Amino acid sequence: MNSSFPTGRRSTMKVEVSCFVGGMVIKEIVHVEKFEDADKVAKSNNPFCRVVNRKVLMK
Repeated sequence: MNSSFPTGRRSTMKVEVSCFVGGMVIKEIVHVEKFEDADKVAKSNNPFCRVVNRKVLMK
């Protein structure tokens, strides 16, 4: 049963991004479709942070 209608379900992954802000490391969990987008999402929440590490938690 192939349908041309989208199912609405996208494959997202859970990524833990470690950011360095003001001498502290903050770990933030973001949900993104591509691993490369995790930096952009973390920077949008904390504009003055420096991304230190990214780790996939769940696909």
